[in-house]
Amino acid sequence: MEKRQYKEYLQERNGWFYFLYTIPKARLVLNSKGNRKNQIRISLNTKCAKTAKAKGGILLAQHIAMFEANDNTPFNFDSTAKAAETLGFSPYFAPNMQSMSIEDRIAAYSPILSAVNTVGATPPIVQAGAFVGVLDIPELPMSKLYQKLREVAPDMVKNKNETDAANAWKKYETIINFFIEVMGDLDVFKLTSATITKYRTELFNRMERRDFKSERANRYLMTLRLIVRNVLKSYDIEEFQIKDAWAKIERFKGFRDEGKRLPFTEDEVKTLRERVKGSNTLPDQLKAMATISENTGCGVKELSFLCPEDIALDVQIPHIKFRPNKHRKSLKTDERERDIPLLGDALEAMKKFPNGFTEYCDPKGPGRANRVLWSFIKKSAPDKSFISYRHRMATLLRNSKCKDQLQNAVMGHATPGMTGHYGDGVWLEEIKSALEDAAIAATKREQINP
Repeated sequence: MEKRQYKEYLQERNGWFYFLYTIPKARLVLNSKGNRKNQIRISLNTKCAKTAKAKGGILLAQHIAMFEANDNTPFNFDSTAKAAETLGFSPYFAPNMQSMSIEDRIAAYSPILSAVNTVGATPPIVQAGAFVGVLDIPELPMSKLYQKLREVAPDMVKNKNETDAANAWKKYETIINFFIEVMGDLDVFKLTSATITKYRTELFNRMERRDFKSERANRYLMTLRLIVRNVLKSYDIEEFQIKDAWAKIERFKGFRDEGKRLPFTEDEVKTLRERVKGSNTLPDQLKAMATISENTGCGVKELSFLCPEDIALDVQIPHIKFRPNKHRKSLKTDERERDIPLLGDALEAMKKFPNGFTEYCDPKGPGRANRVLWSFIKKSAPDKSFISYRHRMATLLRNSKCKDQLQNAVMGHATPGMTGHYGDGVWLEEIKSALEDAAIAATKREQINP
């Protein structure tokens, strides 16, 4: 019988490959006949040397982890859980076995007993802890929460481009670090409602001192709750009877302190319109963005990421399409995917850039555009920003004759209740009519306050 040895863990017999592993002397166990079994041989079910090396490498890593573990490994939740998985069974908490049926206990113990018979009666302490279910409550300092979040919840930044994803991760890291600054490096699993309420009170006190506004306070509170819950989902916390300490924690409500989200007044819009037209420093593409937003309420990022195929000018109702394209994987919400008619000055502005705003369509483009526009706007409206165009449009629509469904279609908002789940989208001619009504409302307002 032909028998060739390739490496210490591979053997070939009659063209078939086998995995070989020599058990360390300190871990030798007796087989069913009372003899010491010093070698493990497993068929790899292949005659391909390349495939055998790949499969054998995986088995070698598993057997090294199984038989060459030592007592220098820290004994904690993570190391014990990892040892259990390496040995071929799910980590478990021994007291919970008492509530299981006999059948379920037998099913749970079967792979554990098989692993015991494989590795021997005197395993290292970490493996022994895994065998008998001595898993303590996990430990996760807040200082390691961000790292864990990135590991277990990559979908927190799904559908974002590289720049937006990096900004989102940075925001999460900042929120976690702020909690540590205020409350200390506490164990995530030992947070109580009392501790979080104390943190909420500190956020309120800082709002009272005007250190920051309610929007940031809610972000520091509610986004942290989202972060913690996403991480805890990766552990079987019910097994350890860990309660949700955030269940009764509420966001801050009723604060009207976000000046930057106020709409432009008609006086401010008139002043800005004249300044935009007469400016020698504001880039032409940003002039067009400001004009289009004034008449549609569209945002900087929406406009920056337009592609040529999203701009329909030679049609009965000229319009722009906000949808996923090569510049963006998705929009902020499903409702933001919509078509917006172009009227008057907005149409003329878009005609100048039929291929889109190419200076700002890269991932960092909206940020650059926002910074320049904010600097320009604050000279006329110090407490406002570009988003004030959007909030002004919402105000005009609300005070015009259009229905709520039309307002939502323009702004890209969801229609509440079951009504929004029936039928197709709002027709383009109806959205055009809503924007015309908004323009009429603006004119009336200007006449009332000349």
